Amino acid sequence: MSAIEDSFKEAATDWDLERLYRDLAIVKQQSGKRNKLTLVEMACLRGLLCGYGPNDIAATLNREPRGLRVDLCRGLYRYVEMLTERPPNTLKDWRDVANWLIIAGYQTRSNSLSQQTNESLIKIVDIILGGARNSPVIDIKVRNTGNQVAFLKKTRFNFYKAWYLQSWIAQKKAKLFPLPAAAPRGTLARSRAVEPSFNYQVAIEEFSDFIEGSHAYKAEFVQVESLSLLNQSIYSEEFNISQCVSGNDVDRFTFTLSFPEVQSEGCSNTYQSNIYHLKLEILYDEDDKTVQSRDLLLLVEPNNLPDGNRYFFEKDYLRKLKVNQVDLEFKSYSQHNQEVLAEVAQIDGVRSVLLNDLLNVNRMF
Repeated sequence: MSAIEDSFKEAATDWDLERLYRDLAIVKQQSGKRNKLTLVEMACLRGLLCGYGPNDIAATLNREPRGLRVDLCRGLYRYVEMLTERPPNTLKDWRDVANWLIIAGYQTRSNSLSQQTNESLIKIVDIILGGARNSPVIDIKVRNTGNQVAFLKKTRFNFYKAWYLQSWIAQKKAKLFPLPAAAPRGTLARSRAVEPSFNYQVAIEEFSDFIEGSHAYKAEFVQVESLSLLNQSIYSEEFNISQCVSGNDVDRFTFTLSFPEVQSEGCSNTYQSNIYHLKLEILYDEDDKTVQSRDLLLLVEPNNLPDGNRYFFEKDYLRKLKVNQVDLEFKSYSQHNQEVLAEVAQIDGVRSVLLNDLLNVNRMF
């Protein structure tokens, strides 16, 4: 089974996919197109039914987001309109696909879900990792598919593993283009303008003070356990939040994270960066319902990096400085970094821009 065919397969739990594929293929042919639904169209349909937006679907299918949105507008959205007997060009929001198909009777768990929708039911629609190099931002969008107001009261960060990377500053000047910083906050908007309702400042450190900005909410810690980058013990942190999401509505809020500074050992021109593998879990309502995010992977850089050409890989150093050898210490750093990134690359999840950039550089060698 190809990656496209395997994507969003959890949709089969709640939807009569075979009947949907068949009926949509019929209306597609009625619109003048001979072919049945393509594998990409079926994957997009499953993604939309699972609550993923076009940008997330494009990332999963390794497609260009703008092109995929155009294909959806020209194809699948029009087929859904025809199937549900809606006027042409009235499907403006990708969320309408699932809503209209529920009404049309294609949801197999309609009896059980009809009771649930009378309550609140939170889904994580999208997560983007941005922010500064040493202070990442988790930008989260949620949707309440139920009819009652949902009160989001706690968030739990579950750290599954952490790695360190060692880099060094070259003494000899070289012409180097630095890794780009994470996307600025203004570029994080998806689909339609939904401004963050709150920014929670979260310090991943025991007994740390929180800096409360003009639009920041001071998080109250409930549980703190120790994290060690050496023994890779699990770190779990739970704190109180305060978000209300009306029935059939959406919300967007952010977490700005800060991490304790780690002092690098060895040469004075070496610097340690950390990679964190975590999931975010939200607890809501009086019965403590939960919803969990996908795997998240963050690269966090040290504070106050000096100017200069910084290297993670031996071959990159040799190529750009046009030298024949590297110090043994730096050689060991390079080998360690490549082993760590090879392990991180095997984890399927949402990655920060900085981490993706570094993984791309590593693939070159």
